[in-house]
Amino acid sequence: MENVQIRKTRQSDIEQNILLGAKVQTSAFSHIFPREIIDLINDPENIKKKIEQTQNEDLNKNGNVNFVAVVGARVVAFANATITSGYEHYKKLGYADLWSIYIDPEFQHLGVGKKLFDMVVVELGKLGATKMIIGVLRDNVKARAAYEKWGGKLDTEYETFYEKFGHKFPEIFYTVNI
Repeated sequence: MENVQIRKTRQSDIEQNILLGAKVQTSAFSHIFPREIIDLINDPENIKKKIEQTQNEDLNKNGNVNFVAVVGARVVAFANATITSGYEHYKKLGYADLWSIYIDPEFQHLGVGKKLFDMVVVELGKLGATKMIIGVLRDNVKARAAYEKWGGKLDTEYETFYEKFGHKFPEIFYTVNI
């Protein structure tokens, strides 16, 4: 991991983040999502639309926290969080929300994810967060193991569905004290 640098996300990282997100989703969710969804994730038109939608977003508005891990100019991982959860259930309870952490398969199990996770926790703490949730597909066993290893506690009281291209998948949550 010595060549991996972690820094705040820049606008110029957006395209690489979206392409990496598609790569990681394909790898991590191919046993969960039907082939048609994997194809839509990787559809050049869908990727182009997502890049265009994200190009002008203010990455740090409203308590958003965004980091990338880079090797040279290549984004190999990223994490995005926000001070206020997008899930109404957790928003009412005052949770921050780690809504994505994606690591290129070539860089998994090297400590990159944990370093990003720790930086998100520190940054959210600076913004006043005391607790955070992480939503994860119930069948994403690898991610669940990582969140448990990093100190996340499974919330057995709440579950919902994650919707992707009109399909719904069970989503569970881990809580983390900051």
